Amino acid sequence: MKKILVLAMCGMLCFASTGCNMGSGEDKEAARIQELASNISTDIKSGEFLLDNVKYSFPMNLQELLDNGWTISTSYANKDGFVLEPNYASNDFELFNEDEDFIRVSVINFSDKDAEIEECLVERIYMSTTEVDVILPGGVYKHYKPAEIEAVYGESDNKKADTGSVDYNFTYSVDDQYKCNITMNVIDNDYTIDPFTSVEYSITDVGNNGVFYSDYSEGKDGNQIFQAYADNIMNASYYGDYAEYVKSGASTEEEAKELYESMTDYYADAILYYIGVKSESVDADTKAQYVEFAKKVMAKVKWEYEDITVGQTGTGIVRLQLYPVNLYDVIQEPLVGTLQSFQEKYAGVDVEAALQEEQAAMETDYAKMALETMEGLLDQVTADTAKSEMYTIENYVLTQDQWNEIDNILLNVKE
Repeated sequence: MKKILVLAMCGMLCFASTGCNMGSGEDKEAARIQELASNISTDIKSGEFLLDNVKYSFPMNLQELLDNGWTISTSYANKDGFVLEPNYASNDFELFNEDEDFIRVSVINFSDKDAEIEECLVERIYMSTTEVDVILPGGVYKHYKPAEIEAVYGESDNKKADTGSVDYNFTYSVDDQYKCNITMNVIDNDYTIDPFTSVEYSITDVGNNGVFYSDYSEGKDGNQIFQAYADNIMNASYYGDYAEYVKSGASTEEEAKELYESMTDYYADAILYYIGVKSESVDADTKAQYVEFAKKVMAKVKWEYEDITVGQTGTGIVRLQLYPVNLYDVIQEPLVGTLQSFQEKYAGVDVEAALQEEQAAMETDYAKMALETMEGLLDQVTADTAKSEMYTIENYVLTQDQWNEIDNILLNVKE
């Protein structure tokens, strides 16, 4: 799933269309095209094509286009240093070659960290044959008519005929990871010299192990799609139950495990911070014990859906009933006694004069004493009082900031 970020326009440009000449001899031009086409697959569903005589296989990274002489339009004020968050996509923007011919692309960040657009995957690429030299598998070129295209590719997966034009759509998957679509627009008459006018490649779905989100969501309405998405993430994050999350195609098993581990580590650090201990001060064994304790507390959080209104476009609102854990209310007073016991144990010790290693040892000791106290109170920790929160939804998902807020509410994290 994705969110859209928009590159800001700082001005408008007018582009002059410059068609490519077929040359003086049609036979010579046809031979040139077929020779070039021999460098790519003959299968349209391979995702391969030639752009200005350079071979590409869709989807590709934006950097591949930039390395071959394409540059991002200077009409975008924020093109330098533009960053996409994980699972965010850009809007469409133009790339130009040295002849000022242009193509239109958008990119998406499928990594788990922020990335500059140059590092991102091209999600969509639109190429006009009046602007650039495009050759498709089988030597299909701009002068091909509908009958000639069908002779090369056979029936398309979806053919849409309109008055005077035909759209051919071909779908394919790449390594069980991306579903892609190719749309070719072809003018359907007897007198247009270059009837094949444009081609667009786009990623339509993502998945893992052959399971795609659209397949997983088939038959669900907008509300059901969002609820399944939210439940899968929260089950994985708080309970370590990520089977459905992986099955949905939204995550690999490794990524889901990392999500749960990062959540438990974050919460363990938050508990240590609450009792006044720096996470980096305790030894590895003590930190591991806090992580296990954090898992037990996280397993108590609950959530319910008070209201969901999501249309089939993926836009809407959700009102959640969030049930935070009351850990800090339960442990606050008992920890006063634990602190007093610690102070008595180290009475007479000049903490400020102690070596750094000695201070760390004392902090670890106090963390162990506090953990023993908290473990004894675990049965009193509940999540019974609901807090109602409303969030906007776009493309069936919540933003990272919204998820951070939900995490802090459910875990009752004290800043």
